[in-house]
Formats: sequence, C-alpha cells, structure tokens
Amino acid sequence: MLLQEQLINKVKKTGSQTPGLEAIMMYGSFTQGSGDAFSDIEFYIFIEDESYKAFNSKEWVAGIYPFYVQLFNEFGTEVFIFENLVRGEFHFLPVKDMPIIETFASVGFFPDVDAMCLYDKKIN
Repeated sequence: MLLQEQLINKVKKTGSQTPGLEAIMMYGSFTQGSGDAFSDIEFYIFIEDESYKAFNSKEWVAGIYPFYVQLFNEFGTEVFIFENLVRGEFHFLPVKDMPIIETFASVGFFPDVDAMCLYDKKIN
C-alpha cells in the first residue's frame, strides 16, 4: 500500500471520529485512479458551523501523521509536508460553505463520486 493510501485511510478514520466534522471530500489523482508514489493528497473538510471557529486544523492534521511544516499556498489553502515527504493539501471550511462543491463543475471533470466522498456524517 502506498504511503498516500495509508494517509488517506487515516484521514477517513480520524474524520469519522472527530466531533463536529461533517464531511470529507477528496479530490485529485487518487480519485481519478492515477495516484502514484509521487502524488500528493487533497481534501475538502467540512466542519459544523458552530464548531468551525474553535477547530484546530494544525492539531487535527498532526493526529493524522507527524509533519515537518504547515504553510499556505497562493490560494490560502493549508498545505502540510508530512515526515514521510507526502504533500497534503487541506481545505477546512464551515458547512455553510459546502455549496462551493457546485462550482467545481466548471473544470469539466468529476471522478467517481464514491472515490471522492471519504466521510459524510449523514451517511456514515
């Protein structure tokens, strides 16, 4: 199993056990079936509106796997370089911002929805 797949599984497991976390949507190469040992991992993580302000993303990601650095890319997205050198991109948003997903249609490609949805409190 690739290091990235191990991290993806840990994100899913941790998310399902985190109070206030409503849903995790993955995107990128692993949802398209083209992820490899050089791929990064990318997620949208939606937190209950009431819990969002108090949510500590850095602490949450540290519970996934130790990381060397947290930084913000040019779009304001949190990026973590894990100690296993996998790059993880995390968009932490309140549930009220979930309609952002609808804007993805303009990219013209949606991978398998089952591959994208790692956790949904309403389903799981």
